[in-house]
Amino acid sequence: MKVQVEELSAVERKIVVELPSDIVDKELGAQYKRLGKTARVRGFRPGKVPKQLVRKMFRADAEQAAGGQLVRSNITQAFDEASVEPLNVPDIDRDPIVEGEAFTFSLVCQVRPEIELIGIDDITVERGSTAMETTGRGKVMEPRRIGWPGSQRVSPVTV
Repeated sequence: MKVQVEELSAVERKIVVELPSDIVDKELGAQYKRLGKTARVRGFRPGKVPKQLVRKMFRADAEQAAGGQLVRSNITQAFDEASVEPLNVPDIDRDPIVEGEAFTFSLVCQVRPEIELIGIDDITVERGSTAMETTGRGKVMEPRRIGWPGSQRVSPVTV
């Protein structure tokens, strides 16, 4: 698999993927086999249609299904090889499949922009203390506890 990345804008990338012909032929063969098992052709029992007749009658269906399967099975690997993390569902543009030739498709997606932080090394931040004094908590909570109607101290229960 060959992967090329083009930068369309600061937030958009185009990834062009080319799959070798042996993978394309293998997938087309699998689609023809799948269609041959379910094809209903007059004069033949289901699943007993000759391969050449299946190729002739169902070529467009097999090529469409094979193209979709090749894109689905290679899209994550293409993003990994290109080191691209898409933020949206990519727009897919694919060339038609031709038996014996490489298959090319492209993905256009949005990515996070690269942000360069300038001048943050000179900024100093002072942090205040976040510790709470235990004596202060009692002073704040005791009047609330006493003023709350129906509050009583609970004694431990022995069983």
